[in-house]
Amino acid sequence: MDTYYAFLLRIWHGTPENPLWRASLEDPHTRQMIYFASVEALCAFLSQPDPTLFSSPSFPPSKESHEP
Repeated sequence: MDTYYAFLLRIWHGTPENPLWRASLEDPHTRQMIYFASVEALCAFLSQPDPTLFSSPSFPPSKESHEP
């Protein structure tokens, strides 16, 4: 079975003085966060995620699963 990761993605616009987009990923199981200073940094991470930055991977829930 392939490895499966679930993240909560947050993205927001910076301040008027520094109007870059920022982003974060949160592991919904551990609440561990990774912050990104740019969308490019987020995309680079997503193209080759480092599994050591988060806890053990999750597996896709079955269709019968009722977990939130």
